[in-house]
Amino acid sequence: MTDHLCQRDCFTDGFVWKIAVVIVIGIMIRYTLGLFFTYPTDVNYWVIISENFFSDEGLYGLPGYYYTPVWGYMLAVLTWIAGMIGIPLGEYVPELVREGILMDWNTAMPSIEYAMLIKTFLFIVDLLIAFVLYRIGTYVYGRRHGFLMFTIWFLCPFTIIVSSIRMMFENVEILFLLLALLMMIQKRPALAGIMMGISLLVKPYGLFPGLLMIGFAYAQSGSVNYTLRYVLMTVVTGFLIMLPVIVSGNLEEAMIWLSSRSSGAGSGSGYNMTLYLMPVLVVLSLIGALIFAKKEIDDVPTLIGTSLVITSMMLLVPGNIQYYLLLLPMILLIPSRAIVPAVLMFLILSIFAFISYSTWSSYLYVHEGLWGSDSLKTFVSYLYPIDSRLAYNPLKTITAAIALATPFIHAYLWRVSDAHS
Repeated sequence: MTDHLCQRDCFTDGFVWKIAVVIVIGIMIRYTLGLFFTYPTDVNYWVIISENFFSDEGLYGLPGYYYTPVWGYMLAVLTWIAGMIGIPLGEYVPELVREGILMDWNTAMPSIEYAMLIKTFLFIVDLLIAFVLYRIGTYVYGRRHGFLMFTIWFLCPFTIIVSSIRMMFENVEILFLLLALLMMIQKRPALAGIMMGISLLVKPYGLFPGLLMIGFAYAQSGSVNYTLRYVLMTVVTGFLIMLPVIVSGNLEEAMIWLSSRSSGAGSGSGYNMTLYLMPVLVVLSLIGALIFAKKEIDDVPTLIGTSLVITSMMLLVPGNIQYYLLLLPMILLIPSRAIVPAVLMFLILSIFAFISYSTWSSYLYVHEGLWGSDSLKTFVSYLYPIDSRLAYNPLKTITAAIALATPFIHAYLWRVSDAHS
């Protein structure tokens, strides 16, 4: 492993200017797309939650928030900022009521300003992830690979669409997962545990690399105490985050995201099948951790490759499209041209996602009657017939399958190259 992390020349040889150009281009694309397109589901709940905060009802005082509290704490800060600078939250739009049933997610429409405030936060998270990828890539593989990962992540259309249009907080989960990996690489197991605990309480899909890192920590150190520092800090961090929820008696509300999807209601989106797979994948992760520990495997590519394989297995069952973002940084952390097919699949997935989301997501801009609304409405109308013909679920499964195959392709190419040399 080459230690480039703390060298003073990390941003020399023009790298600082190249990174600045990537940042400017990525931010401009995000704000342009984000202004015209806002996916109406979930952000409508964020409006209700912010209204609950203004009513001093807290995170779970009134219906509207159904996740573990980390994202809610972040929404509380964003709500405070909105109140400080006078940003309107949004409005209820009666014509969005479907079949005579009043449903919050159909009727609560954010204001452009409120939507852009949340998007700005997500754009910052995207940028922070790019820098963490750069640090990991620079530390493990060298500056050029670090810059490549920075650029692909920050300019990937799929990354941009999830934060600027879909407006979900998968990137927050990914940020803390990558910070956990960075801390582990730097042999800071307690900090790695803290980051992992936060990541798992944003969304739990980083569980598999989190378990594998137990064996990785032992392989690094050969020390049970070192490994326990990581495990205990993960558990303690998760407990402290959930403690106010437990004390206030809101644990059931905080776990609705899981309990509702373990019933028949979630079967249409593949949640039930995923929940059946989870115990098997957890066992595979624990076996992987044991192998890492026994065989003293402490190289990052093997950790990432194994994490990618197990996580991809979960996503073979089609789920919400934003879940697939988790695979992208893992793919980028594999240092070879083997990642090309998977990256190309994400570009194709981006096209499908944009067509699907834009048919819903122009409504806010059109509803506000802003400049170019009629042209935007006409443009989106051409996408409706295309959207109806696209097969999204098979594409999701194919993307996960190619991601799953990527570590094996990398291993094959490495062996061929090693044999020739």
